[in-house]
Amino acid sequence: MAEPSAPQDLPIQGGADPGRPRGLRDLPSQLSRDVAAATSRGLTWGYVLGLGLLALLTISGGWIISNLLHGQSDHAAIINQAGAQRMLSQRIAAFAEASVDPAAPDHATARQEVALATARMAASHAALLSHAMHPETGTPALKAHYLNQGAPLDHAVTQFLELTAGLVSSPEGREQARRVRAIALHPLLPQLHQAVGLHEAAARAQVHHVGQIHLLLVAAALLLMLVEALVVFRPLVRRAAALAGRLRHEADTDPLTGLMNRRAITTALTTSMAQGESLAVIAVDLDYFKEANDAEGHAAGDALLCVTTERIKANIRHGDMVGRVGGDEFVIFLNGLSDEEAALAAAGRIRNALHAPVSHQGRLLRLGATLGVAMAPMDADRPEAILRAADEALIRAKRKARGSVGRATPADTVRAEREASIIRSLAQIAGGGLPGLTAHLQPIISLKNGAVVAVEALARWQCPQLGQVPPDEFFPIAARAGLAAQISDAARGHALAAYVGLRREGLQPGRLALNLSAAELLQQGVVERLERQCADVGLDLDALTIEITEDALLERVAATTISRLAMLRGGGARLALDDFGTGTSGLAQLLRLPLDEIKLDRTFTRNLGMDGRAERIVEGAIRLADSMGMHVVAEGIEDEAQARELHELGCEMGQGWLYARAMSAPDLRDWLGARQAEAGNVIALRRAAV
Repeated sequence: MAEPSAPQDLPIQGGADPGRPRGLRDLPSQLSRDVAAATSRGLTWGYVLGLGLLALLTISGGWIISNLLHGQSDHAAIINQAGAQRMLSQRIAAFAEASVDPAAPDHATARQEVALATARMAASHAALLSHAMHPETGTPALKAHYLNQGAPLDHAVTQFLELTAGLVSSPEGREQARRVRAIALHPLLPQLHQAVGLHEAAARAQVHHVGQIHLLLVAAALLLMLVEALVVFRPLVRRAAALAGRLRHEADTDPLTGLMNRRAITTALTTSMAQGESLAVIAVDLDYFKEANDAEGHAAGDALLCVTTERIKANIRHGDMVGRVGGDEFVIFLNGLSDEEAALAAAGRIRNALHAPVSHQGRLLRLGATLGVAMAPMDADRPEAILRAADEALIRAKRKARGSVGRATPADTVRAEREASIIRSLAQIAGGGLPGLTAHLQPIISLKNGAVVAVEALARWQCPQLGQVPPDEFFPIAARAGLAAQISDAARGHALAAYVGLRREGLQPGRLALNLSAAELLQQGVVERLERQCADVGLDLDALTIEITEDALLERVAATTISRLAMLRGGGARLALDDFGTGTSGLAQLLRLPLDEIKLDRTFTRNLGMDGRAERIVEGAIRLADSMGMHVVAEGIEDEAQARELHELGCEMGQGWLYARAMSAPDLRDWLGARQAEAGNVIALRRAAV
């Protein structure tokens, strides 16, 4: 617990999930399911057909290109072979004479080269002849050149190879070598040269033929795609555009009233404020909507909403905007209005119009409204801020009187802005950590001998953007945002680590007091989560005191809550009832929980010595606890007189500024070290005196 003169400390505890934000509502689509299904089917089949055509084009083009590349590769090999024929014939001619002259220096090499070139030329010629005679690759010119001319190439090459093969065995080797050389130069070389050109021409012709086929396929695919676009996609695009228009309308429109919904309201407000226009924002909340809806049914509630819409429209100017943000909440924009009095007067007219009863199925339904007014840019210059200001004004009006018109003060606007900033900063806890969050520890002292019997963990948050934020400010906000449990877990983790560090240094901080709210106790797995946190730092539950508030004792509390508390106590933890005397539970409810101690609220401690009733209440509470076998801790002790009176009344333990404030781990380390050193000196002096 914190000291009275400081902002009130809140224990490390979570809160209830506040549920969905007020005013938000999911709006189901109003489009005909048959229309949507038919459009979806049409789009599906249209896309399937289009993709099929594209796939056909891709496959056909790929197949043609693959064949073209393969053909090009074959043609390149054939042309290379044809060119090699010329080289081989000249190589044979160059080595012919040396191959038959044993006296030649390179005779052996020449014979080997002639034999190798002859074999290669024979194999190459066979391949070229086969290519020329093939029905797909051979052209008439190639066939004629190889076979049908007066001096066909096939005959010339065959004779040349036969003549070359007989060089070694011929008795007239030199003469035959000269003949081989002469034939290689003429007529064989020109014929081979002509064959190369014919092979190249055949390759070009085939590439041209394949290219024409490819162009025809591309043209056919483009034609099919054009037909697809005109016959299939054009109607579908029109239907899709119409469907998108209807969806946009639904996305921005409340289906019951036809007004703008929250999304459209935010967009319109953003546009207006971006242009620097002055405007008044009026938040409207119906006063008797829930009663009519519950008593008369949803049809009656819908009737109230529709009548409200018509009455608001009838009392605003042309160009002003009205929207329904959800449930029974509306918002009105009075564009171009900068006069606060005029805005309040307009809100008064709308309120008066909404206070007349509504006839529904022969019955009169009560109708009324509370309104809040905010001015832009006077109160805020951002859309979300001006909406918050109008909501704050509405809340202020409800506090004043139902059916009134409220105007937020500058302090309300500042508070709303700060709360929004705190929520944005607290949301970082979802990412695994909250910068600046830690835990301070406040000692609990024995009133009998002054020993430290425990330290209570208290959350602290130094926000990098906002500075020091008191726990009594950020915990309620965190609870409304559904983040309190995560923040409590994180702060408890800091407290456990600090506590274990103190013990490892040989200090004696006593037990560690941690707080659990009733909302946390309702959560599944809270015991296991706390045990896991303790195990992570090497601590057992028997080192802890678990403090709970009196709301955990309400009769409606689930039996599972009591079971979880029993599990904690069974694991060795002590149970304490925090802020005793400030809750709403009866004393008989103390029997529902296995408590070890109660903590008297600072309210009673503060009035000791000034109010006899406080003294009698404290005395009665101490006797009650003693009779039930429970210990008592008094909170908020500030002076020696309070401590002395509490001790005389039988209170065993206390905490407060008289002893120590809540401290960071390093400060508590120094405080405990100094206290233990002082105690050691006292013991030494006593021993010396003896």
